[in-house]
Amino acid sequence: MSPQTSDMDLERRLRHAQAIVMFMAPFAALWGCVSLALGAYVSATGAFTAVTGFTLAMLLRERMNPLALRVMWLLILDVAMFLAIIATHPASYTAFLLLFRATAPISVFSPREPKWIRWGLVLPPVVIWFVTWALDYQVLPNFEIGEDLARSVFAPISGVTIFGILLFEFAYYDRLTSQYMSQLDEARRVSDQANLAKSRFLKSLTHNMRTPLHTISGYSDMIRSEIGAGTVAQAPELDKRMTRVLAASQELLGMIDKGIALSSMTSNGVEAVCRPVQPGPLIHQVLTEMHPVAQAKAITLGFDGPDAAAEPEVTADPDLLVAALRHLVENAIRFSPEQALVTVVCAAFGTDQVELAVCDNGPGFPPGSEESAFVPFERLGEALGASLGGGIGLTLLKAQIEAMGGHVGIDSAYQSGARVWIRLPLA
Repeated sequence: MSPQTSDMDLERRLRHAQAIVMFMAPFAALWGCVSLALGAYVSATGAFTAVTGFTLAMLLRERMNPLALRVMWLLILDVAMFLAIIATHPASYTAFLLLFRATAPISVFSPREPKWIRWGLVLPPVVIWFVTWALDYQVLPNFEIGEDLARSVFAPISGVTIFGILLFEFAYYDRLTSQYMSQLDEARRVSDQANLAKSRFLKSLTHNMRTPLHTISGYSDMIRSEIGAGTVAQAPELDKRMTRVLAASQELLGMIDKGIALSSMTSNGVEAVCRPVQPGPLIHQVLTEMHPVAQAKAITLGFDGPDAAAEPEVTADPDLLVAALRHLVENAIRFSPEQALVTVVCAAFGTDQVELAVCDNGPGFPPGSEESAFVPFERLGEALGASLGGGIGLTLLKAQIEAMGGHVGIDSAYQSGARVWIRLPLA
């Protein structure tokens, strides 16, 4: 059983225990009132002892350790039942309430909790049963409630109490079973959707990998053929071809990196090693890396931020921050038209954060897609007429930024293209 499942099981049993307490309190009060009216003071003491235990359980549920609280009210219930049994003739069938008490620890304690407590609390009602049976229930010199009253009054009350508990348990577990079935159906539906999305993603990824591979193999074959024929292209043309080969190889490498990162995130989550860093040098590193890709489309890359001396430090993992910025700049270049401008802006946000924003003058995000853009395998580029990308980049980016204690979002009010921001805490 995983820790998360164990926690859910414990929470369910705590709710069950609370529901039993609230359900049994009125029955115990009824027993006390009837016993008091008939002059059966020992029986009344037992009933009101149970009421006291139930009341304390409800009042202290937010202040007392849940394990100690359940142990307390079960032991108080043992004392109450013992007093009721010895003061009432066996014809009242009061002793059958011990059956409920003996099974209660199994339902209100989780297997994750100490086994000796669960099974140890099963023993007191069993011991009470056999002790009173061995003494023929005659612990007191005389029963406060004789056989006639026991048969005519307390036997029906015992029957109502016992069957009330049984019906409560049946209804509770029936509802719980229905909830579990609904959750299983929903989990199955989500799993089916995820499997379908992953299948689409893999199909899309393998298809998208063919484009840069064709570019690399095509230009490489062209250059090799020209070398064999002795007709090597001039330096400007050769530089243009190699720029496209480099861009295609970086695009292919990016796809592979995202696939590996997604697999790692799914298995282990994202681990961030944060320290104070200046975002400026990291931004310039990314812009330098992406310059050849931007140059292939005649796109200008720019930086708008404070000087190095005045630049604030943020708490971040440098590797994760570089990966996130690289993805945003790459997306901006991909969806921007030729000769466009892509700018990375660094500015203070509020009193305790720094905002890094990547702005472009491309088509922007479809209206209303600010949230769904970060859903795995959503390919918003298809809505814009682009077929590149597998739909996991922004999902990975969101996980990376949140692992560093930051936030990421899309500026829906930005009108001249797309503006995606990253907000990180000040160091």
